[in-house]
Amino acid sequence: MRKGMVEVIRWYILHEFGKAQMVHRVAPFLVERFAERRHALESFFIETQQLGWLPKELIALFTGIIHGKGTSPSDFHLVQEVAWAFRHLTYRQIMELVKGQAYYGFKNCSDPNLRDLAFLVNQRPSATWAGGETVTLL
Repeated sequence: MRKGMVEVIRWYILHEFGKAQMVHRVAPFLVERFAERRHALESFFIETQQLGWLPKELIALFTGIIHGKGTSPSDFHLVQEVAWAFRHLTYRQIMELVKGQAYYGFKNCSDPNLRDLAFLVNQRPSATWAGGETVTLL
């Protein structure tokens, strides 16, 4: 970086990525980006209803997975296959989650005790509903 330049952190959020027909066009680009520049100033957040809708070579490069209530046992088994953190959870534990709860599992994180360990998180309502605590419906 040249002197006096400011580095800008960029977040790319790919919502409903697995359902989009462009996944097969964009995934090869993401595999290349993830492999060559992980943990830099760019962060990619991919949200999908089924992990199985994504190419395995892309999933293998994920740093972490946030798993809410499940949609199918086979998709959860894929999560367990690609994310070591979820190895001790059961599909029942996933299905019993309520709105606002999710299991978080990361290969790398700031607390080494949480690496490769799925832990339950109760998210604030504003994270799961745009109105959350900040808007009152009339």
